[in-house]
This record gives sequence, structure tokens and C-alpha cells, in this order.
Amino acid sequence: MFESSLKGEEGASEPAQSMHAVIIGAGFSGLYAAIRLQNLGYKVTILEKRGDLGGACGSVSFEGEKYELANQIGVSAIKLLEAAGIKFEIKRVNNEMHFVDGTVLKTPFDLKTIWNLLYPYGLYSIVKSIWFAEYKRPLSDLSVRLNPKFSNLLQGMFGYPSSNPAIKIGQLQQILRDEGGYSTPSVPSEGMPSVVELMAQQIRSNGGVILCHQECVEIVRSGTHRRVKTPDREYQADVVFSSVHGWQEYPSDSIPGLQITTLFLNMDNRFQYPENIQTMAFMPDNILEWFNILDSNDVPSAFPHDFGFHCFRNRLKGSNNLTIFVPTPRRMTNFGQDDKESIIRYVMEKLKRRLPNLDSHIQKMHIFTPSEFNKEFGLSMQVPLLIPQAGLILNQTNEEKGIYLIGSSAFPTSPNIYGAVASVDHLISALSLDPRNKKEVSFSSNLAH
Repeated sequence: MFESSLKGEEGASEPAQSMHAVIIGAGFSGLYAAIRLQNLGYKVTILEKRGDLGGACGSVSFEGEKYELANQIGVSAIKLLEAAGIKFEIKRVNNEMHFVDGTVLKTPFDLKTIWNLLYPYGLYSIVKSIWFAEYKRPLSDLSVRLNPKFSNLLQGMFGYPSSNPAIKIGQLQQILRDEGGYSTPSVPSEGMPSVVELMAQQIRSNGGVILCHQECVEIVRSGTHRRVKTPDREYQADVVFSSVHGWQEYPSDSIPGLQITTLFLNMDNRFQYPENIQTMAFMPDNILEWFNILDSNDVPSAFPHDFGFHCFRNRLKGSNNLTIFVPTPRRMTNFGQDDKESIIRYVMEKLKRRLPNLDSHIQKMHIFTPSEFNKEFGLSMQVPLLIPQAGLILNQTNEEKGIYLIGSSAFPTSPNIYGAVASVDHLISALSLDPRNKKEVSFSSNLAH
């Protein structure tokens, strides 16, 4: 590990304004990195290949309507943002988990619900397994010892990690510690895009530059500096942070996350979503089996008969729109109209049980396969990449190019928003990035736990 020599985020007393950081990508991690580095006295330039800011935590526009891409934020991420000077109004909300048998559970759970789910399946042994012992045992081993509904719930909350035998109980501990909004669901009052805009305003007001439609095509080390090239020009930097997915930096036996099929529902202004509910998650009968099918892609058609998805309300000012995410079979990045219509019928059938007048309020409906979404918006919506070692964090340095890697791909077991900011926090805490310290930063140290 690097020994930190940071002087604290109150800012250096005489910041060396000649130190320049170039940040590749204006997603959530890129914006957060810019603010953290500005707090340390760096000049920052952000290069974003798209026309919009925020990445998977922002919004996209289609046929004149905006749709949100992030459904909630956890208290851990909120604390990190506030510590960096990014403060915004939040609203505590509930989520709903819908099961095939008609059971609906609200999160966060009250004590009665927790007791009914666990009793008489050995509360002590479950807590002991998660927090004290059996750290290296597969999470699926824990699941089979639980009340079947709680097992399904656990796999539904943590999704693909709990279905993969390579993911250990210890990683559940990490996910719970990171707290992505499962125990205290929260949303910014006007949606995550409002936080993205707040961050961008703060960066610009402190002299930072954000350039859209500027794609990095090459990074070259030149002594203690880096030359960052775009098709239009070249930028010289003392430090380069890149939020481009670092999949290639993982061990060869790593398991990539599943991609997402996305539905957008443009709703009229008379539509009323249930009060204080943010996300509705609809669970298949056996989540473990469902994820295994998606992972193997061994199904006669693109999707199994019974599949899961989640739907959340958009909180952009004046918007009633809904965003729906459907995890997609691993090798099915694109599929035809018949499969699209099958997905729409299934999703609508489930949603109308909770929202009986849904049809009458839909003005437009759009569905995007993973390939179509990437082509239209330049984004990859994906369950975070998973790795075989419990608690392993990506080595965030690329020695050849001389850059630091940030973003949720650097924290694969963490929820997207927390992973995005924590990856930056990890670097800031571990590295000597005080502008008054002119020595070259070593790129050979492994930051993995």
C-alpha cells in the first residue's frame, strides 16, 4: 500500500496551480474525482466522449423526453459526497419486492418482517456466518440454509453475486458495509441528474473545464508527465484518472456482469406512482436458477418463461416517467422484435397487478437491447463485473500508460454509485497527490486487498 501524505481536504495553504489533472469520462466517478482533486489544489480538465454528463448515474434523452438511469443512493455514498462539499436534499423512500406467489415485501424491513423471514431458521447461525465465520464459503451455501423466501430475497437484493458460487460470504459483508441503499433507501429530491448538475456547477465555478464530445484516443507517458490525445488536440497532465471500464485489468478467469435490456415508459402528468415507493423489484420463482440460465444462455429462446426485472420512478422535475431494467442472457446483446414483444407483455402483465391503470397513462414506450442502448446513448448498462477472490479490488494503476483507473469497475462488488465514488476515495487516501509534493508517484504498487 502507498503511505498517504495528504494534508487533508481543507485544501493546501499554497496550492500549486501548475499541477494539472486530466480526467477521462464525466460519469459520476469522473466528476467526483475532479472535485476531490480541486479540493487539493489541482487544475482539472474533464474529457467526455458523449454529449451528456453523469454516465450511468445521469439521464438520457430520447424523442424529446428525459429518462433517469440510477434509482437510488446509499448513505455511504452520501457521506462521501458531503465530505467533498457536495450537499443536496434527499428523500427517504421504500422499495417493494414482489414474489411469484403474490407476496410483497417492503424495504427497509421492520423487525416483525425480519423475524418472520428468519425464524425458525437459526438467526444466530446466519449472523455468525455473515459476520464472524465461514468467510470463504460460497454465498449459495448460506442461502440454502435459509427460509426459502428469505433466500430468494437475499439473491434478489444482491442479484448476480449471490447466484455465483465463486462469490464468498465475505463479499456479502463488504456489500452490506458499503450500503448501496438497501437498508436505508434514499433518493435526491429531484433525481440523480440534479446531483450530476450540482457537481458540474461546482467544478466549473472552481475553474475546472468540462469538454464534451472529446474522446481520448491515446495516452503517452513523457517523463513525469502524460500526453492525453483527442482527435482535435493534445493535453499535458501531471495526473490522469480514467473512468473507462477496466475489464481488461482483471484476472483472466474473471466473470463479466450481465448486460441490461432497458424499457422507458413516457407517462402523462395524471399518472400517480405509489406514494413514497421508489423501486419495484419483481422476482422469478427461483432467482438462483434464473441467473444460472442467463449466465449459460442455455434456453430455447432469448428469455426464460419467468424472469426478474425492476422498475423505478423518475424524479426529474416535472417527470412521471418510468425506467425498467431487465438482466439479459450473457451472449444475447441483441435480439429480434418477437423477443422484445415477449418481454414487454411479461413486464406489463406484472406491473399492472400493482399499477392497474398503467395502460391508460402510457404515452410512449421504448425498448432497447444492450447493443441498441450502447449505439443510441454510448453507454453500457451492466451488472458490475465480478471476480473469483472475495474482497479483491482492481489494481487501479496502469503502469504502461501512467494512469489511475476509477469507476465502479474498480469496486466490482459494490453498488454502482458507491463503487464510483469509493474507487476515487481509495486512490486519494492511498496515494500522495498533494500538489506541493513534486516527486513521481510509483505505479508498481498493487492496491488490491
